Amino acid sequence: MFYLYSLTFNDGFAGVATRTYAINAATFVAARLVADNILSAAQNLTTAWVVKELLTEGDAVAGAAGATSNVDEGLTWQFDLGGGKRASINFPSPVLSVVNTDRSVDLLDPLVVALLDIYTNGDIFVSDGELVLSVIKGQLDR
Repeated sequence: MFYLYSLTFNDGFAGVATRTYAINAATFVAARLVADNILSAAQNLTTAWVVKELLTEGDAVAGAAGATSNVDEGLTWQFDLGGGKRASINFPSPVLSVVNTDRSVDLLDPLVVALLDIYTNGDIFVSDGELVLSVIKGQLDR
């Protein structure tokens, strides 16, 4: 089993850097111990502020890329966060059956609804930890 551990650093000039480490450990508890050692060593070595750490369990996902897949092509979603705020996210290598001839995304397509419902039901935060109130539009990137 492997675990991914990320540290996010801020400097005095508003710069941000994130470093990710793959931890080889038998259990999450063992990975947490390694992560604590990484955090301690990093804090002792850097003059930046470690503002965030993230430890996640990783696992290989079975499957293969489609013949026409291209991660440089994507859909961009625009979300309403309320109070006049908006956020955009990108989704790579979409199936083109959800894209209309004008490059807009069919927001009622079941494949699209299945993904966007995860955002609009509050399971995922966007931007700086905000909830999505609604989907404004989706567009195929140029």
